Amino acid sequence: MKNSTWVMVIAAAALATSGCTGDDAPTPAPTTTSASPTASPTTPSASPSPSATVAPPPSAMADTDDAAIEFAKWYAVELSRAETIGDPSAIRAFATSDCGYCAKYAELVDEQRKAGMRLEKVASMVEGAELRPFDVAAKVVDVYIQDSETPLVRQDGSTAGTHPAQKITYRMQLIRGGGSWSVFGVTSL
Repeated sequence: MKNSTWVMVIAAAALATSGCTGDDAPTPAPTTTSASPTASPTTPSASPSPSATVAPPPSAMADTDDAAIEFAKWYAVELSRAETIGDPSAIRAFATSDCGYCAKYAELVDEQRKAGMRLEKVASMVEGAELRPFDVAAKVVDVYIQDSETPLVRQDGSTAGTHPAQKITYRMQLIRGGGSWSVFGVTSL
């Protein structure tokens, strides 16, 4: 195996076990749980791109607390699904330009695809979610994920590494815009 491949596998494993916020590096293959909105000094504008190949379920589209929770759960699983198919378009489409975590996660998926690697299966399973109680326009949802141990495979089917089994909590900051929720911040707790 090339050194660059090992570096990517090691970097992905390091990201998976480290916490991040805002512009920090993302944790690969997250799963979702709900969280409540948190206060933010400024509210970024939502601008999901219409280029996503996957859309949130109808239960995640309304302007309600329950829909915000469903959206956050969907987005958390979408992170893992993107690593499985090598397509981060939904990650980008349903995040604002303010979400550094989202951008870095999408870049990780792009790098894995360019290196000919992907997760063998969706690693993330949502164990729960809750809305964080805040009186602001944004919603903050904590999503509780259980990742299963999942091989990182090359195009020829050989194993390049393993995504570890782990529990992750994602705190997602959501806003409404254009008839949908958008992620403007993610913290891995």
